[in-house]
Amino acid sequence: FKGIILTAGAADAVANDQPMIIYRLADILLMHAEALNRRNQSGDRAKAIEFLKIVRNRAGCTDNTLSVSESSSMDEIELEIIAERGRELLGEGKAWFDLRRTERVMQVLGPINGFTNTNFLLWPIHTDRLKEYPPGILTQNPGYGD
Repeated sequence: FKGIILTAGAADAVANDQPMIIYRLADILLMHAEALNRRNQSGDRAKAIEFLKIVRNRAGCTDNTLSVSESSSMDEIELEIIAERGRELLGEGKAWFDLRRTERVMQVLGPINGFTNTNFLLWPIHTDRLKEYPPGILTQNPGYGD
C-alpha cells in the first residue's frame, strides 16, 4: 500500500511512498487456523491444518513436508502454525506478539539470547501517564522502578 498517511489531522498529512503492509491473506488464514486449533471442537484440527496447507501450498511447499496431522496434539499444531507465521510473516513485526500471545517467549528466545527476565514481557508505562492518576491507582510494571 502506498499513499497518504494521516497523522493528527488532514493538515498534517504526510506523503509517503514506502510500502506499508496492513494485513495479508496469509496472516488472516494463519490466525484463523490458530483460532480453530485453540477452539478444539470436532473437526477444528482438520480445518486448522487445511488453512495451514493453503498458506504453504501458495508458497510452493508440498503437503508431505508438513509435520502435523489430524492426530497431532493441539500444542503440536500450534507450534507448526507459529513456525509457519514466522516464515511467512518474516520481517513484518509480528513474531514478538505471536510469542507473547502463545506464552512462548522464554522457550524460544531464552536459548537464543538468554531472555529470562519476565519483567520485560511488559513495556514500561510512561511517567506522564503515571502522574495523571492518584498514587496507587496506576502502578509501574515490574522491573521498571516506581
